Amino acid sequence: MTQPSVAIMDEPRTFILYGYWKAHDRDKTRGAEMMELLGQVWTEVREKKLANGGISYAVYDCGDIVFSGVELKSADDSPTSLVKKHVAFTRYAYSKHIGPVSELGTAYTRMEAHITKLGLTGTCPSMEIYGHWTSDESKSETEIFISVE
Repeated sequence: MTQPSVAIMDEPRTFILYGYWKAHDRDKTRGAEMMELLGQVWTEVREKKLANGGISYAVYDCGDIVFSGVELKSADDSPTSLVKKHVAFTRYAYSKHIGPVSELGTAYTRMEAHITKLGLTGTCPSMEIYGHWTSDESKSETEIFISVE
C-alpha cells in the first residue's frame, strides 16, 4: 500500500471539542487511555442525546494530557459533564492514515521522520480524527495533526 504524504500546513485550524481528559498513566498506552475516555464520552453523548458530528477526536496535549472528545452541534442542548476544549493549530504536519488503527505508530514514525528531515520539531498538541466506523479496518481513516515549529 502506498503511504499517504505528509504536508506542512501554515493555515490555522481550530476545533471546539467536548469530552474528557486525564493525565497519561505510564502503565497504560495512550491508545488504551483514549479508548477508555471515548467510551465515557459516547456514553454521555448517547444518554443526553447530544447532537454531534459522529466523529471521535483524540488530543495529546502538553503536560502528558490525553483528551478524547467530539464536536457537538450545539453545546447548549442540555446539561452535561463533558469538558469544553479549544484545540488550535497554527503550523502543523498533516497526514491521513488509511488502515487499521493498530498501525498508527508506523504513521507517526513516518511523519516524525519527515518533520525532522525538514529541520522542524514536533510539539504539542497532536491530534487524531477518526473517520466514520467501518467493519473493514483496511478502509479506516484517521487524520493526524502534529504541531511543528
